Amino acid sequence: MNVRVAMRFWVRDLWEGIRSEPGRVGLSFLAVAIGFTALTLLLAVLDGLRARAQDLVRDLGANVIAVVAEPQGRDAAPVLSRRQADRLAGQLPECRCSALRRYDVRLPGDKRTSVTVLATDERLLPLRGWALEAGRNLDRRDVEEGARHIVASSALARRWGAGVGGLVSLEQVSFRIVGIMSVGGAGLEQEEGHSRLQAGELAVLVPYSAPIAWGDETPESAGRADAVFIQVPPGRAPEDLLPVARNLLEAAGVSWITPEVLLRGVRRWQQAVRLAGGSIALLCLVLGGTTLMSLMVANVRDRMNEIGLRRALGATPADVARLFTAEACLVTGLAALAGMLVAALLVEVVRRRFGVPLQLQGATLGWPVAAALVLGILFSHWPARLAARISPSEALRNE
Repeated sequence: MNVRVAMRFWVRDLWEGIRSEPGRVGLSFLAVAIGFTALTLLLAVLDGLRARAQDLVRDLGANVIAVVAEPQGRDAAPVLSRRQADRLAGQLPECRCSALRRYDVRLPGDKRTSVTVLATDERLLPLRGWALEAGRNLDRRDVEEGARHIVASSALARRWGAGVGGLVSLEQVSFRIVGIMSVGGAGLEQEEGHSRLQAGELAVLVPYSAPIAWGDETPESAGRADAVFIQVPPGRAPEDLLPVARNLLEAAGVSWITPEVLLRGVRRWQQAVRLAGGSIALLCLVLGGTTLMSLMVANVRDRMNEIGLRRALGATPADVARLFTAEACLVTGLAALAGMLVAALLVEVVRRRFGVPLQLQGATLGWPVAAALVLGILFSHWPARLAARISPSEALRNE
């Protein structure tokens, strides 16, 4: 008998063994499928949190420290200034520094929609990792001359219906678009306490020296900065440079934000989900595996005649054990696929309806499949050994 024919008979025997007890197999299948649904949902939550952490770090910028001024009273003196940022850049020549003032300006003809205006220099766009889609970035000459040039976000350029070289108006002041950028920050926008770091979809960069017609500026407050960004050179961690930057800046009433600070809340969620969700998933899988094992033991007792006949026809104890182990792995494998399908549907519904950042990556789905094989082998070990020990004579006496 060749291998193909032998495999056909083996698969047929496997299917007949499962089909002989549909009620028991169905109960085991359901119990295990619930466990794998819980496991897949746990992996979806962890994948979502992992992607969230990557978004936060990317939106802040690679190796970036952000110094953000805390909200002050109307008459309070500014706690950050461009002069401080320039001094910091001079004392940290290996770092790239940039400061910005932020304004919310209403769109002409639409008083309900505002544009985020970032008065800054030529270093902010590459420092934050924002992509330039067309045109150019602000340059040193724009800043030195106070040119009325802007780099607009792609969403704002589409809203204006203008491209590179077009003239637009902000608070009755005309500006020329010299570049169009893709602005990040959606992750920071959702992060409580750090929304001031993101620019939003409707944003423009203007030279900080350009004349403006908004903001109610005074000579004393014109040099203020709402945030200072420090990009640490590759090979150095932002946390290592943080004490030096604190001493050099000497500013009170500010928040120091590093990638580690942004990830602190996400990591707390990851730990809580692993403990709570992992315990639930493990309990469901153990209960499902125990149900499978008990039903397989009953199945062995009901199939003693079949086992005895197989032994009489030349099957070895190892052959019988492999048959029952394969039956258990088939049940757990199909249950894992069903559980992953149900979990994928739940993830899609929850993500679309409630906006929860859940996702399932292809590599992650390998874990339930591997767990299904381990579960089938582990919980079928005792029933398989029990079946392998049955001799033909014992089966005949039982009949």
